[in-house]
Formats: sequence, structure tokens, C-alpha cells
Amino acid sequence: MKLNLHSEVRLLPFALVGVLLCFETGCKPKTDGAAQDNKLASTNSLVERNANSAAGLALEHDPAKRPLVLSQPASSRWQWVLQILKQGYLETDRTNAEWDAKVQTAFEAFAQYSRISTTNWPQLKQALGAVQASCDDPMIQYMRVRYREQVEPEGKTASDFVRVHEAMVRSHYHPVIKFFAGMRAAEAARAADKHANPKYQIEHTTADLEDLARDTNAPVAEVFEAAGLWLDQSRSKEWIRFVTGNLEPILKRDWGTNEQWFHFEGKAEVWRGWGERGSGWASSVSDKGREGFADHLDKADQFLTKAWQMNSNNADTAYLMMQVELGQGQGRTRMELWFNRTMSLDTNHYDAVKLMSFYLEPRWYGSEAQTLAFARTCVASEKWGGQVPLILANLHRSLATYSQMSNSPAYWHRPEVWRDVKSSYDKFFTSYPDASDWRHNYARDAYDCGQYAVFLEQTKLFTSWTNYSFFGGPEKFQNMLQTAVARRQGE
Repeated sequence: MKLNLHSEVRLLPFALVGVLLCFETGCKPKTDGAAQDNKLASTNSLVERNANSAAGLALEHDPAKRPLVLSQPASSRWQWVLQILKQGYLETDRTNAEWDAKVQTAFEAFAQYSRISTTNWPQLKQALGAVQASCDDPMIQYMRVRYREQVEPEGKTASDFVRVHEAMVRSHYHPVIKFFAGMRAAEAARAADKHANPKYQIEHTTADLEDLARDTNAPVAEVFEAAGLWLDQSRSKEWIRFVTGNLEPILKRDWGTNEQWFHFEGKAEVWRGWGERGSGWASSVSDKGREGFADHLDKADQFLTKAWQMNSNNADTAYLMMQVELGQGQGRTRMELWFNRTMSLDTNHYDAVKLMSFYLEPRWYGSEAQTLAFARTCVASEKWGGQVPLILANLHRSLATYSQMSNSPAYWHRPEVWRDVKSSYDKFFTSYPDASDWRHNYARDAYDCGQYAVFLEQTKLFTSWTNYSFFGGPEKFQNMLQTAVARRQGE
């Protein structure tokens, strides 16, 4: 469960479970596919209905055969985004004197919110709410779905995102705007139905990313943030190959002298390496997989070293070097070097803390005592914040799984485990008392530790909604409630 932030660009999307596409040879659609290939395989009728409507949208897969979209240069990202929004609005021609001025105000608030600071959320909310409901401009439609505060069923959210993405594809907005609409649609479809195959959303979104990369007047940060977000949707070999097939040559040709290019290539090589290795134990890795793993990590090392030489203020480059060290295993000193560099640049970098903890687990290069000692220092730290204190509670779940005791009271009912879990959440909620989604995690961990009073207390703090699937479904959650009440009465 993640902190509920509204940022369009700064917050990485949640990871999709598995590969988004049922990939075909070459990662492109069959030219003689049956009618069923043009449909979203989903049990959610709302999602399926809207996604299948989008299936009729034409798409040229060769970037060189698509029209080049070239924006006008701007002095800042904020100005560039506002510029392309205004142009897209006029060219899409959903204008009306009744709301034109209000739309421009909403665009200004969006550009500031998404590219400068999320502190102006009240202004964005007010500006968007002032636009008449009858305004059917695709960007306004997207913003209404993206930034609505009321909680909707996942199926409806997915259906709404797919619908606005279709409208966006048919519009004259810049590829970067279409990209984000498509990415949200693909994410929402998978969240609503894990069997969903939002093929057309993914293909159009990938094409829009390629067209963004071809716009040499776009800010370099716009190009590579979008590229990184899309690459991070899955770490499978098939996904990396699909995303980079057309994109990589464009990035190298038009952006290959930039630090961001070396960073992107380093990241791609890291994920390629782990894709070659697989996620199994070392004894299960084939000779071919081991060779590919080493080769890709060597390439990643070279790209990331170059990126770091060009810009030693990028915490994510340092973090990716931690990924390289996890695979190469040159020693804890090297791992701590890149970990300290990461945390000095981003004191809330939870992924770095998680990877350092993982590195110290007995399954890799450490021991249970070493990784627990590290995680406890994270909770005690006065410098590190955000989700960092949660590493100790999450580590116990990892260690329980490693010990094949995931649901065993023999592990969770140990007094020191509860002390660690409680200290982890106490520290986190001291800083983020309103982070209600994380109350689900605390409730689950308290239940596993046999702390039923705390479990019941936390369930009362689910202020916005109860994520039943997190607990295994509504029936399982009700059983947990009944068990906790009975145990409390028996104490």
C-alpha cells in the first residue's frame, strides 16, 4: 500500500503484476489475427466494452512512417507543458466561449502541479472543478478521472481511463499527453482484472512514447521520465524487448549525448540481466542465463558509471549501481558506497533501503542478524524518512517467507518480531498519521503477530475504504475480524 499522492510525473506507477501483454512473435500484432485477438480478455464488462471500442483505432507501428510531431522549444518544462496543452486544446477543437478561460486556468494549475510542485493541489482541484461538466475536451476528461477524490470501484476507474484514452488518441494533443493517458488506462485495466490484456492501450502508448522521443524540442526530462516509467512497468525480458525495440534507436540518435541516455541504457541493461538470470536460486540458473546475466550487468556498469561521471546528483543512478552490485557480488564495501550515495541524495529512498536489506539477507551475502541490525538502524535514523521505517516490518515478512514460515505463529508470535513490527509502524505513523492505506499493512501484521486488539484498532482507521483483496477477499477479512473478537473476549 503506497502513500496516496496526486503527482502526475514524480510518483512512479505501481508495478503491474506479471507481463501486460500476451506477447506474439516480434511483439507486434498478427496481420491475420482472428476477431478475438482484437478484444481485451477481461471478465469486467465495463473495461471490456470500452477497451474493445479502442481496438478499432488505427496504428502505424513503424515510427518512421508516422507523422513527426515537433513542438516549439520552451525555457522550462512548466512552460513547455502549458504550451502543448494550449495548442492541443485549440487543435482538438472542443472549445467554447463558456469555458475556454476556465480550461486555460485548469491547464496552468495542472502544469504547475505536475511539473513544479504538488503543494498547489487545492488550486488544481478548484480550477478543474470550475470547468463546466459539459466540457468534453479529452484532456479535461482525463484530468477529471485522474484527479477525482472519491473512491470508485476498480472496474469503473479502468473503464473511465480506457474511455478517456480513446478520446485522447483521437485528439490532436501532444504524444506526451497521450502517453500518460494510455499508461493510466493500462495500469487501471490490470488493477481491475489481472487477466486483462489491454493490448491496444499498450501499443498506442508505446507508439506515443516513441513519438515523444522523436520530438527533439521536448525537454530531455520529459522524454526520459516517460521512458523510464514505461520501462518500469515490468522487468520481464519480453517487456524490455517490446518497449525498447523501436525506442532505443530513436533515443540513441536524438538524445545519445545526454546523461539521461546513459542512465536509461544502464537501467535497461540491469533489467535485461536479471531477466536472463531469472528469479530462482543460483543453483537453478542455466549456464546461458548466468552468462547473459554477467554480460548485461557489465554493460550496465559501463553505462551507469558514465552517467554518474556526467551527473553525480542522480540518486537513481546510484541505486541502479546497487542493483549491479547485488548481481556481481564484489563486496559489501561497494554496496555500502552506492547505498550511502543514494541516501545522501534522497533521504527517503525506500527502494535503496529495501535493496540493502535484501543484500544482507541470508539468501544473498549476509545473515538474519545482519539484515535485522541494518533495518533497526533505519527505524532509529533521524535523517531518513518517508517509507524507510517500514523496512523493518517488511523485512520480517521476507524472512518469514525465506524460512517457509509465512503464516506460522512459530515465527510471528516471537516477542522480538512484534517489537520490531510495532516500532516500524509507530515511527512511520508519527510522521504520516493520515496515511490510512498503510493501516491495512499494520492490521495484517498485527493479526499475524497475535496482537488482536491492535488489529481491530487499525481496522477502524481505514478511513477511505477497505481493500478486501489485500486480506484475501471479503470472506477472509470477516473471518479475521471474528477470530480477533473471539480471541479478545477470551483473554
